[in-house]
Amino acid sequence: MRPTVCQREGGATKHLGAPGQDLGGSHVGTGPGTAPLYRVHRMLSVVIPTLQQSRHLGELLQLLQDSDVVGEVVVVNNADQPLPFATDKTRVLDPGRNLFVNPSWNLGVRHCRHRNLLICNDDVLFDPGLLQFADRALTDGSGAIGPARSCFREELEGAEPDRPELVPTDRRTWGWGTMMFMPRRHYVPVPEDLLIWAGDDWVFRHQRRQNHLLRGVTIQTVMGSTSRQARFSDQKNADLVRFREAYAENPYLHRREAGVRRAALVERARVGARWRVRRARRLVRERLDARR
Repeated sequence: MRPTVCQREGGATKHLGAPGQDLGGSHVGTGPGTAPLYRVHRMLSVVIPTLQQSRHLGELLQLLQDSDVVGEVVVVNNADQPLPFATDKTRVLDPGRNLFVNPSWNLGVRHCRHRNLLICNDDVLFDPGLLQFADRALTDGSGAIGPARSCFREELEGAEPDRPELVPTDRRTWGWGTMMFMPRRHYVPVPEDLLIWAGDDWVFRHQRRQNHLLRGVTIQTVMGSTSRQARFSDQKNADLVRFREAYAENPYLHRREAGVRRAALVERARVGARWRVRRARRLVRERLDARR
């Protein structure tokens, strides 16, 4: 069954077509492993797969609706019942069955229009300023940005004010895949035989540019509130085995090697600069002494 694409506005449902259709904007083209590009404003397209089991989903959609940097929210509804929440920015994809997490990411990204992308869990809440910070941080030279482990709390109440910062990383840390920001053209579709787990590893390892950890912010979530349910444990194990057997190789491991080389070159340049300054000062002193 081909997914139905709908937009819900004030309770009304507007049919928007099936995957592969031009959903608006000026189509530029596609390449292997990339989503279509459109000539639109630099804003965020947000992709959220859901089984509608998160108590935060409605609040999250309203938060995204109120953000000036969010252009659209593409919800992949893997539940049997229609999505009860409606906002002007929300477009709902109803596959008619549970696609699970990673295929839902692929489907959602194919329907995105905007230049920057956020792939987001349905059970997170955060300060809206985080969206503005990440959107400004993304450039064509960016890899992917995801939260550090220190960001997560079960409640936002009592948290320190956000002071976001980005730290380069060559290792995907725990929780990084809950909110992944990247230029949309840098998204590489996850293999369809990985259904729930290891999709964030795939996305992380297939960024050609430097990935970053986002620190200094608070994200409220109960990690894996849906995917860690016992009924998904067999699929989790199958995904992890499949990833190790077929997809664990990091095609861009040279990023780390190149980063180490760059750091060494920078340090060598600094040492050389200090040596030249000291030499110049010594020559000046010698000339002054010679005139006396």
